[in-house]
Amino acid sequence: MIIHGLKIAARQLIYLSIILAVILTLLVATVYWLSNAVEQRQDEIASWLSEKMGYPVKIGAASLDWIGLEPKLQIGDVALLTKDGQKEIIVLGSLHLGLDLIASVQRGQPVLNDMALNGLKLTVIRDYSGQFQLQGFILPAASSRQEFDWKSWAKLLDDVHFENLKVDYIDQLNSALSGSYELVSGTIIHQDAQWSTAGTLKLPSSLGKNIVFTAQAELNDDASQVGEWQGQAKISNAQIALLADGFDLQGIIISKGAVTADISVTGTGSHVTVATTDFKLFQAELANHNTNFPAVALDSIQGNMDWKQTEESWQLSGRTLLSINGDDWPETAFSINGTPQGDVQLIAQYLRLSDLTSIALLSNKTPEIIQHQQPAGDVEALSLYYSAENGLTELAFKLKEGVILPWQDYPGVTNLTVQVNWQNGFGNVRLDSRDLTLYAKPWLDDALFFDSIVGVLQLEYEQQKWQLYSQGLRVWNDDLTLQLDGEIKKENDGKIINDLKVTLEDIAVKQWKKYVPTKNFHADFKEWSNNTFVAGKITKGEIILKGDLAEFPYQKEPDKGQFKMVLQAENVQLHYALGWPGLYGLTGTITSSGNDLIIRTKQGKTAGFDFIDVTTTIKNIIEDEPVLWVKGDVTGTTAKALQFLEDSPLKERFGVVAELAVAKGSSNINLDLMVPLVDTDNTTIAGYVSFKDSQLHYKASPEIGLTQVNGKLYFSEKGVKAKNITAIAFNEAVTIDVKPDGDKAIISVLSYIDTKQINKVWPGEVPDYITGRTAYKMNLTVVERTLGKFYLDVDLSSDLTGLAFAMPTPLGKVAEQKIPFKATIQNIDNSLVYTTQYGDVLNAIAKPKKDLWQGEIRFGKGKAALPNNGIKITGQLAEISVDDWFDWAGQQQAGGKTPLVDSIDELSLEFGKLTGFEQTVTDLNLVSQKDAEGWRINVDSKQARGFIYLPNDLTGSAAIKINLAKLALTLPKKFEDDKQADEDLPMNLWPSVDISIDSLILDEKPLGTLNIQAKKSANQWVISSGTLTSNVFDLSVIKGVWSKAAEKDNTRLQLQLESSDLDLLLANLGYQEAIDAETVIIAASVSWPSTPLNFTMSDLSGTLNMDIGKGTLQDVEPGAAGRMFGLMSITALPRRLSLDFNDLFGKGFTFDSITGDFNFKNGLAFTDNFMLKSASAEIKITGAVDLVNQQYNQQVKITPNVSSTLPLAGAVAGGPVGLGVGTAILLVDKLTGKLFDKNIINIISYKYDLTGPWDEPSLVISKPSQQSNGANVQSNVIKK
Repeated sequence: MIIHGLKIAARQLIYLSIILAVILTLLVATVYWLSNAVEQRQDEIASWLSEKMGYPVKIGAASLDWIGLEPKLQIGDVALLTKDGQKEIIVLGSLHLGLDLIASVQRGQPVLNDMALNGLKLTVIRDYSGQFQLQGFILPAASSRQEFDWKSWAKLLDDVHFENLKVDYIDQLNSALSGSYELVSGTIIHQDAQWSTAGTLKLPSSLGKNIVFTAQAELNDDASQVGEWQGQAKISNAQIALLADGFDLQGIIISKGAVTADISVTGTGSHVTVATTDFKLFQAELANHNTNFPAVALDSIQGNMDWKQTEESWQLSGRTLLSINGDDWPETAFSINGTPQGDVQLIAQYLRLSDLTSIALLSNKTPEIIQHQQPAGDVEALSLYYSAENGLTELAFKLKEGVILPWQDYPGVTNLTVQVNWQNGFGNVRLDSRDLTLYAKPWLDDALFFDSIVGVLQLEYEQQKWQLYSQGLRVWNDDLTLQLDGEIKKENDGKIINDLKVTLEDIAVKQWKKYVPTKNFHADFKEWSNNTFVAGKITKGEIILKGDLAEFPYQKEPDKGQFKMVLQAENVQLHYALGWPGLYGLTGTITSSGNDLIIRTKQGKTAGFDFIDVTTTIKNIIEDEPVLWVKGDVTGTTAKALQFLEDSPLKERFGVVAELAVAKGSSNINLDLMVPLVDTDNTTIAGYVSFKDSQLHYKASPEIGLTQVNGKLYFSEKGVKAKNITAIAFNEAVTIDVKPDGDKAIISVLSYIDTKQINKVWPGEVPDYITGRTAYKMNLTVVERTLGKFYLDVDLSSDLTGLAFAMPTPLGKVAEQKIPFKATIQNIDNSLVYTTQYGDVLNAIAKPKKDLWQGEIRFGKGKAALPNNGIKITGQLAEISVDDWFDWAGQQQAGGKTPLVDSIDELSLEFGKLTGFEQTVTDLNLVSQKDAEGWRINVDSKQARGFIYLPNDLTGSAAIKINLAKLALTLPKKFEDDKQADEDLPMNLWPSVDISIDSLILDEKPLGTLNIQAKKSANQWVISSGTLTSNVFDLSVIKGVWSKAAEKDNTRLQLQLESSDLDLLLANLGYQEAIDAETVIIAASVSWPSTPLNFTMSDLSGTLNMDIGKGTLQDVEPGAAGRMFGLMSITALPRRLSLDFNDLFGKGFTFDSITGDFNFKNGLAFTDNFMLKSASAEIKITGAVDLVNQQYNQQVKITPNVSSTLPLAGAVAGGPVGLGVGTAILLVDKLTGKLFDKNIINIISYKYDLTGPWDEPSLVISKPSQQSNGANVQSNVIKK
């Protein structure tokens, strides 16, 4: 590249010399006629030169000096101008010419003995076509140039001196070369045939500093041939990238860099015989802009190189120091010797392959294998000899930490340390590598790492055949230790013949495939073996391989080779088939003869079982359809046997048992397993699991289980079966059969169940109302409807003989009674469906649906069916007692609300007779449906008919609506003894109600139409409107409030009764028509500190006001007047205080009014103003009646009207609670007629005390002190 730059400069100098020669020729010609007048004729000279040149010439000064006989012509400030004279083409500072007259005369032509040029300036252009030209100057025609004898003119000059010669160079093809070049000084000297030159060339600053050069050469007379020559050059900081711009070597360019060099060259003619150089190349970079490979940084290359060439040979040698891509090479020497015939010998102390590869990758012609494998490493002591006739005949080197990338069928390697010695077809390779990694992708799937590879391989190569021999080559790493002995050879026919012995030690079984070429293995075996060999070690073994490798495994033609493998294995672990339990801890012998692999073990485990004698065989490893066989017996525990069922494909038939159970005891397994590796889904298996006094328990509830299990469970790929497996469950003998049924396994269980035994296991789990012992049969059906999803159907049946159900009708039964019972759980459409049948009484079906249920519970005839939504309760019941079921339910533990109850949305029941709460309902049809807000109930019976609406949320503001055409009730009997029981029952405020009953009948007495509206608030239940109306009375609820507080409930009630036909009212209420009155008004305002239903006389407080207008006491049967008092009492107590007036009344008696007020408190009713007024007398009653203990404590005052003509016997009075008209009549009659035997007109008034029980009252005349008139009165006790 430097020489190329010098050639360009030389061409420029020659071009300049042509122009100068033209000028010199003209100048020499003028010497003859210039003489001493040259100074005065410089303008004439310039004009003459312009004419000859064809371009204007200016001369600033001219003189001619004579030194002896040698004239010296001096011209200064010469300028060659463009034709228009506006620009300078060439500027010359000064020119000195010396003419040798004597030599000129002798030669017959001018001879210049010297010439000196100073201050020459011009501009040279290389155009886009590559042609050089002087800027502004056009050369003469080619013919003119050819007539000029340059060689002759060169001989005319002895010495030429140059100073400050400047050329402005413009390169249109390579702008990097453009710039200002200056020949600071220089000489060209010749004497006869000897020529010499020297000079200093200053380069443009962009190209470097300068070049100092000297040269000597011998030229013949006509300068056409060069003899011996030599030259020296010293180059300083030349920018080699710019000087070499446009030059590339197979695409490699120098993109930057500088060089400093001392060069010495000797040669003859065009041949270089000796060349020496000391150089330093620094900050250089090699690149190829057309590739993706990175540039190579030549940080520094310095040293020396020598070249020698003779007719017989050539030699290039040197010693260098390199730094490439930031890494320093050690100092290295090299030599290359060659011959004209093409023989080459290379010797190198050191080569760094990675750097050489980086440079080679930049080349366009680098072989593809180098591009992909990119060798690296340190090569030492390289020696090779290449013969043009025989090729590579000798090769020796040592490679340290060699690296080659894998590519196609070529392997890769890292950290390869090897010493090679090859000579004339024979060689050996000495391996001594540590931490070596081998990438043999064509043969092996994964890279291999070796801690060490040590040994010697001998290689013999001859044309198409070769032989590789190993003796004691040892390889080891964490997975294996092996030694290779024997040979591999390739014969002329291309066959590869093996005779190898591989000795193995400590091989990790899991890693075996990493070291074995598997491309000859069957694809299914390769896939199967990926995850089969899990763990274990080959402690020792031997593999022998003989014969033609293409015929391996020699099964069909044993005479063509032999493969034999014998290995001792320990703790091998195999996962032989998907889903089947692995084989663990196998210790035994592994053998193979090529296509089959046999593992014989007497020690190992599978699914926790110990091996007794197991053989594992893998057939057809290389050929089609490889198969795995596992045969043998293993022993272990029942728990492990159960786990075996769970961990194997047998779970399809019996896995649900393993999922749900835990086991104890001992078991054995006999196994015969065949796995076609082509299609593992077609695996076949046979064998059995034996149970010996084993135990099986339900995992979720360990108390559920089987003990003393004995028998055999046979299994195959078709299913599981067993016959008469015996066991004990809940202290009862159990017999179990298992049989396959298509894709199902049916488990049949026969046994007894005793409620006492169940309660021993789960205390209280079986309710007290179910007792006894009964036989049952249960079938469990296990099925896999979709892969991996198992379903269990349950079918339980019994006649329940021996079990007693202490429950009300219709579900109760005695122990001796047989009632068929059946319950099932079935998987239908991915949902569990539950069914139950209890004799002819009940059958039900239900299935969960999201968070609720759907189903039907049917009583009596018909079969329950699944509705679209919700739970439906339907059927017929002849008789049912609500009281019995409430009493029974009260004895049971209360349960919370369940999704099943929430799911009920329809009722349709028929009752022949329904009793409860002292009511009887007959021929009842009950139909109810649930909507979004609540229940709509239609009731139709002899006692009730109509519509009821119950809101879903009875605690909210929505009201219960009761709209009945008829309601007939029986008034419950409530006693004081019931109070405490009622208080113990907590009661919330009733919901809001809206009641409308067209016909209310109480105790068969029609009461009329009832309307009640009540609302519930946070702490009160308030009757906003309440009426009971008929054709004889109107009862209104003025106010009704039930208040609920933390301490105590309170009920307040304000009523008003009005009637215009008292005798008809009495008749409608079932009383005798003992009294008739035109108007009746009774108002009551009472309260009690409890709930409305927890009413007792002892807690009653308040007032009652009675106002009866004019009326008549009718003729009544004995006791009728007493029963009449019951109508006047709000507590119905007078009904129990019946007074017999059969000896007093005979005809009706008229009264004017009956009035009075009563106060209720602490179980007593007080009055101080009860008054009956009539024409004949006034009767006043004061005092109290004990409503709780049913006792009288009252005083009766009778004041006759003496002016009356009516007999006293006609007086009628309607008394208050505890006393009435009958009392007054009785008293008046008895006292006046029998005690005193006087006429009543003579008596003014009398007072009497009424005490004692209601059924046996005592009537005693008050003491005389209590009588107003002070009369002596004799006491007398009058009884009924």
